[in-house]
Amino acid sequence: SIEFGFRGPATLHDGELVRFENEGFLVHMDVAFPAKSKKAAGQIVKGLLTGKEKGLEKLASGAPFSFAGPLSTGAYQQETIAAKPGWYVQACFMETQDGRDHTRLGMERIIKIVK
Repeated sequence: SIEFGFRGPATLHDGELVRFENEGFLVHMDVAFPAKSKKAAGQIVKGLLTGKEKGLEKLASGAPFSFAGPLSTGAYQQETIAAKPGWYVQACFMETQDGRDHTRLGMERIIKIVK
């Protein structure tokens, strides 16, 4: 994570050891939630970015889970990916000083988890 986005591969493998690191100066979290399809993931990203979040839960296909965080600058967590293959939306819901979620500033993206 970095202000205000994510870097790294957009495809992760089930069973893969991954390091989630905060390379930014602000505190970030790294959560993901499964989407019903790639198209649904795109709609979720658009909704989070614009702040139009009503009804987005209908596009998700399960409960969110945490990859890492909240993490201070320079901190990291490692974990083995243990998620069902599919499309996911990776996001940071920390708030700025003026109360906006980091997702409103572009801190969300689509990732794919494969076998």
